[in-house]
This record gives sequence, structure tokens and C-alpha cells, in this order.
Amino acid sequence: MEIKFVCPNCRVLQGGNLRSLVPFDESQATAFVTCNYCNRGAVIFVVNLKIRKEHAGSDLISNFPWQEAQQLDLRNVHPLPPRPREVPNLPENVRRAYLDGEEHLATRHYRSAVAAYRTSLERSLRNLDTEDAASKGTLFKKIEAFAKKYSIPEALIQLMHSVRDFGNDIHEDVDPTEDEAKLAAECATLLLIYIFDLPARVEAVKARKQRVVE
Repeated sequence: MEIKFVCPNCRVLQGGNLRSLVPFDESQATAFVTCNYCNRGAVIFVVNLKIRKEHAGSDLISNFPWQEAQQLDLRNVHPLPPRPREVPNLPENVRRAYLDGEEHLATRHYRSAVAAYRTSLERSLRNLDTEDAASKGTLFKKIEAFAKKYSIPEALIQLMHSVRDFGNDIHEDVDPTEDEAKLAAECATLLLIYIFDLPARVEAVKARKQRVVE
């Protein structure tokens, strides 16, 4: 029997196949559902049922009134839906692009994910480039100009180019794979931690030290 639910694995509102429905009293049961989008399973707590006493403790798949399946009251889905990572101390426009990437990655929209991570890189450059040294040309040229102007470490330059490369792949005929999208996510995350979060944390420690000294 198919029911609609928000899959905790891919976070898509999708039809799913109800594989098992086992009650533990006359109004509550545990269901096992497989998602039609990602094919992964979820355990769902179901309430407000009307279960005959003789069916309590056994699988209701063969006894449940299926015409009522769409009205099942679904609660407490497991596993818990994946939570997008947060990088502290990001400018708001960079944060929005990064979280878009995380949301798309969680729902397996890999092309959109790598595009969003690339956008977070471009917005990062605009936020940091106070002298407009990297305001013209392709993203490759912007990265190189930015690195030259501000003496950026080589490791950071390579992270920028990695995010750029993955973002460029959205124009290819073949979509990014899950592994490629996850690698783009790791590169973007490390990059944003390096250029925004770490400096902010260092400044916070320096301020605490100054207060202690005083």
C-alpha cells in the first residue's frame, strides 16, 4: 500500500510503500515504509488508529482498512532527517548560498548542490575583495587576481579552484555524482571555515585575552 510522507533520508514529500504496520495498543502502531524516491526505509510512529484488540501485537498489513491509509497520523519519523552543516561567522549572502548547497545535497539534487557551493565561493570573493582586485573576468581569473593581491596561501587557492571546477561541471551533459557533490561540499566547507570562521575565532580569543590581561 502506498502512502505519502516526508522521507527522513532524502527529505522529499513522496509516495512510499507501507511494508509493515505493527500496533502496540488499540490506537498506536509502528510502521516501516520505503521511499519511492530514494528507495531507503524509515520507521514511523503512527497514532490515532482504531485497532481491533485481536490484532494488537501482530502485523496489520493483511488486516488494515487500506482506504484509511492516506489519513494515517504520522509522527516521529526515524532516522532523523539529515541536518545541514552550519559554518559560523559567514556573511549572510554567503551563508544562504552554502545552506542551499547543503539542502540540495541532502535531497540528492547534486547539480544544484555544486552550483550553490560555487555561488558561495563567488560571494566570498566579493565580500573579501575590498579593493576590487578580482571584480572582472572568469571565476578562474578572479581567483588568481584575488590570490595575487592578498597573498593567499596555495592550499586555499587550490580549495577555491576545486569548488570552481565542481561548479563548472553543471554545464556538462552528465550530472555530478554523489561522491563529486560530497567532495565539492567538503572543499566549500573547508574554504569557508578557513577564510571566515577561523579569523573570527582568532579575533574572539584575542579579545578574551585582552580582557583577562586588563
